[in-house]
Amino acid sequence: SNNAGLVQVFVFEDRVLRWIQLGQNLLGDAFPGALFGWSVSLSGDGHTVLCGAPHHGGSSSNGDRSGMARAYRYDPPRHEWIQLGQDLYGTNIEDEAGYFVALSDDGTRAVVTAPDHDANGSSNTGHMRVYELL
Repeated sequence: SNNAGLVQVFVFEDRVLRWIQLGQNLLGDAFPGALFGWSVSLSGDGHTVLCGAPHHGGSSSNGDRSGMARAYRYDPPRHEWIQLGQDLYGTNIEDEAGYFVALSDDGTRAVVTAPDHDANGSSNTGHMRVYELL
């Protein structure tokens, strides 16, 4: 009810002809109004997911609506999504980082856009950052 958002990943099971949830609900950090899951990208094998929250502005971010993205990898033996690396925050107030996210097929590279980023004295010029999992 507070627009924090959540992400659920499902796999289609042919033997029972229905969708089965893979792991737990992904809630980000439940920051009110964050819109976690506004954008989502899956790796080719479906075991890495990148989730954007463009209105995130929690205490560890860079201000109101700076936004963030968070990556998870699925651990089949534990039936659980585990966070990969650190949260990827926007750099300025109202950047809206995480408005669009994309993962490479192998899940080792991530793109996070911030469409409302201000640069060089101009408003809403936007930017995108590319990250690599090491």
